[in-house]
Amino acid sequence: MHTAPRRRLRASRLALWIATVALVGGAILSGVTALPVTAHAATLGPGYERDGLPAWHLGGYLNPDGSVSYCIEPGRPSPLDKPTTDAGMVGQVNGLSETAMIQLNSLLARHGNTADDTTSAAVAMAVWSIASNASYQAEGGDAYVLGRAPAELRPSIQALADQYRAEAAAYVPPVGSATLSLSIDATSDFTGYLDVATTPAEATGTVTLTNGVFADTGSPTRQAVPNGAHLAVTAVPPADGAPYRVTAKSDDFTAPGGPAATVHLYSTPGAQTLTASGAMRSLVFSATATDVRDRVIPPPPVPPAPAPTSPPPAPTAPPAAVHRLPIVSG
Repeated sequence: MHTAPRRRLRASRLALWIATVALVGGAILSGVTALPVTAHAATLGPGYERDGLPAWHLGGYLNPDGSVSYCIEPGRPSPLDKPTTDAGMVGQVNGLSETAMIQLNSLLARHGNTADDTTSAAVAMAVWSIASNASYQAEGGDAYVLGRAPAELRPSIQALADQYRAEAAAYVPPVGSATLSLSIDATSDFTGYLDVATTPAEATGTVTLTNGVFADTGSPTRQAVPNGAHLAVTAVPPADGAPYRVTAKSDDFTAPGGPAATVHLYSTPGAQTLTASGAMRSLVFSATATDVRDRVIPPPPVPPAPAPTSPPPAPTAPPAAVHRLPIVSG
């Protein structure tokens, strides 16, 4: 086993890095810049070395923020004890395609930032084969670099490296979608509901209604609308009284989108370039909905008919004239 010499060397490198940071900090406080703030000596991280020699390291290197980075240029000299500069996020290394960059970042984001020696050694092998496979194979590939690890651990490291390569190759960046649905109440064209469904489920967005408002707020706009929302809607008819439809729209449903096609680069002149996990991307997508039919403004109610009145009484006929007959005496 070679762990004891390796850990002593790693501790000495870490002490050197702390001293470098202290020197830079002191120079800044005194108004004198002795070194670039982003420059530091690369220090050994988790992994293994052949015969305890740090230049024959299989694993990661410690960055100033405590994260772990990995070599991406097989065959180049070790970055140890050389000034390494934080080059920031980059969208391409070694001429890799966007797909390969996403695979590399997904590998580093998922497994790279580890303190486990075996995991880090496997990540280093997988990183080399993605970032610069031709050079890696020319240097001897897995069989060559595994010689830096203890013999009894090599099968485990190899199995993990194969697993990580398969995961990276199979990684498919997620896509986002949202569906908005408007319904009309069966008893009134003035009411209804908005239903929301998103993929992935954690997406949220701002929804704006036209010809309607959200019943609980009276506003046509609602922020942070989540997946599964079931929101009461009140229709607001146009002033001219024409048939109309309520519409709903969002242009900013947002959800985590996984690793972007970037990595965090650390540059060492004349030596290996180191890389750590890069940025995460966001999914942003839109959705619209409209009523399935026109909403109709009901006509105003017809006023009730006036109560019927009694007809005037019929005129009374005058009494008939009395005709008296003459009395004839006998």
